[in-house]
Amino acid sequence: MRRAFAVTLWLAVLAGSVTQAQDPASVDARVDRDSITVGDRVTLTLTVHYGLGERPIWPEAPEAFQPFELIERRAVLVQDTLGRVRASAEYVLTAFELGSLEVPALDVGIRTPQGTDRFVRTPPVTLTVASVQPDSVDIVDIKAPLALARNWWLLLPWVAVTGALLVAGLWAYRRYGRREVSDAQAASLPPRPPELVAYEALDRLQSSDLLERGDLKQFFSDLSGIIRVYLDGRFRVDAMEMTSHDVLRELASRRVGGAALDRFRQFFETCDLVKFAKSRPALVACRAMVSLARGLVEETTPKQIEPDAADPGLAADADARVPVATQ
Repeated sequence: MRRAFAVTLWLAVLAGSVTQAQDPASVDARVDRDSITVGDRVTLTLTVHYGLGERPIWPEAPEAFQPFELIERRAVLVQDTLGRVRASAEYVLTAFELGSLEVPALDVGIRTPQGTDRFVRTPPVTLTVASVQPDSVDIVDIKAPLALARNWWLLLPWVAVTGALLVAGLWAYRRYGRREVSDAQAASLPPRPPELVAYEALDRLQSSDLLERGDLKQFFSDLSGIIRVYLDGRFRVDAMEMTSHDVLRELASRRVGGAALDRFRQFFETCDLVKFAKSRPALVACRAMVSLARGLVEETTPKQIEPDAADPGLAADADARVPVATQ
């Protein structure tokens, strides 16, 4: 029984070998469409049958597909039920020439287990490559321009918006433009004497109702600020950014007299006690501080030298400096 099975198996292998030797490899070529446009893609499928133990050698040279251009290649192997192998390779091609073009015959190699090669050739495939544009285009004359309907009501919102913008611009110019001109004119004027600025500020402070309302801290804070602004204008001391001790040191460096320096020290110490130590002096003492501030401003204001009317020489010099209008 075993001998009969072995003989049968040997005969089947021998028959397969004879069939393989007698049945040569075959190849077929087909495309997925018969016509394309310029630049469009078409898929060429090559299918080859060969025996077990063999393998195909696909064409890969781009010039073999001219006048078509090779874009991509994909290969698939399939086992056949009759002991034969079927392999397929897909080639994605395109063309940029018009007319009836032919995919040339391609040589597909078959390599045997013994290392020898044989070749089978595909049949050529014809494709039609058409232009993207139609063959004929009707040329027509240029149409006349269309007339737009004039609906004045549609322009009314635009006129309203334009008028509103003009009114807003005029209002802004009158409010801010003139102010800028006034500020520029004021900046061009010479600075006012610091003693006059201080006197006016002291008058406003003295006429205020801070003392009547009992707001001593604000009163002394404003009083100290007036003198500090005066010192900045008179001695170029940045007193608003300094402590009282630093202000006194700067005044001493600018050769302010000892008696005046002592009165400045008394002034700032009294103001600091009210502002920071919550001291509450009497109203009489508060008004006396305003008088002290006026005295400090008057004492540190430079005195103008006027010619003595009793001295004829000085009077003559003064008269000589006065321009005389000519007839």
